[in-house]
Amino acid sequence: MYTTKDLLLMSIDGTITFRAINAAAYPGDARNLACCAALEGAAEIVMSLPEGHALFDKLAKAHEADSWIEHESRFLSRWGFYNQASPADSGFRFVAELGKLADEFFECVVMDAEN
Repeated sequence: MYTTKDLLLMSIDGTITFRAINAAAYPGDARNLACCAALEGAAEIVMSLPEGHALFDKLAKAHEADSWIEHESRFLSRWGFYNQASPADSGFRFVAELGKLADEFFECVVMDAEN
């Protein structure tokens, strides 16, 4: 069985592959390669996190809702694409921003369920 960390790393890897294919299809657009580089940096940080890291707890809760995967996929596919991630802090900002997104998502899901 895969852990939340494993699932995130597989999603990151899939997105890197998607962006690499787009980079080959559109060689004049550097954004796809920038996204690949930013996600590779993020993957390194994610790999170094312990299994009990708060990010994985947040993602596990978010994964309880069927629609989370769409939000995660959108986040991953845009990471580094619009230059929000510099090489120096890309991985650490990735963890913080994804955790924030999961918190906000879970809050919305809980609020919707209560209404």
